[in-house]
Amino acid sequence: MCYIETKDKKSVVALVIGASLNNKVCSANISKNAKEMFKNAKQFHDGKWLFFELKTNETLEDIKNLLAIKRKPLNK
Repeated sequence: MCYIETKDKKSVVALVIGASLNNKVCSANISKNAKEMFKNAKQFHDGKWLFFELKTNETLEDIKNLLAIKRKPLNK
């Protein structure tokens, strides 16, 4: 679903978004920066790879919203 790397007190989260989700991501409740990153990411056979340096709450919310697009959260 995602990859998390921590190194030198930095955390980077990598998400791969498949081509079938392009429209959902473009209309998602994510920041302008995240949409721009998605728009500019190269399309590979497995999707677009997005790399977020986890610095702000806004970035964390973007990651959570994108993960929810990839896999619908379970209702408990």
